[in-house]
Amino acid sequence: MCRIGVVAGLCVVLLAAAVPPARAADDIVVAAPGGARVVVTRDPVRVSFLDASGRTVLSQAAPAGGSAPVAPVPEVQFGTQSPSPAALYAPFAFLVGSRSLSQTPGGQWVGTLQQVTEGGTAYAATRVLAATPKGPA
Repeated sequence: MCRIGVVAGLCVVLLAAAVPPARAADDIVVAAPGGARVVVTRDPVRVSFLDASGRTVLSQAAPAGGSAPVAPVPEVQFGTQSPSPAALYAPFAFLVGSRSLSQTPGGQWVGTLQQVTEGGTAYAATRVLAATPKGPA
């Protein structure tokens, strides 16, 4: 991930932490012994962490949709800078497709990574369908 992406991600988290999320009656709340809690909003799915005073200290960015195509474009790892790959900014994202690695061998336990190619469709959770409490908490 590039440095600009990391800084932008941190800014989103900090801005989200400054405003407490609105809690609906059907939100899932998991409380810790010290008073901190985790709030899971069902639709759209979003996870927020609150401290004992109720202040949001970390939360996910708002979901950006349920799926996105990922073209199989190789990311060159050595000597050049490839364009950024497609990204799905959403909670609990995963790729259904293929991934290949290309490297030059350098011995039994070492090698030089040349490129990584991923392609397929990236999916993400959009809502919580069911939740069942387990254990005492």
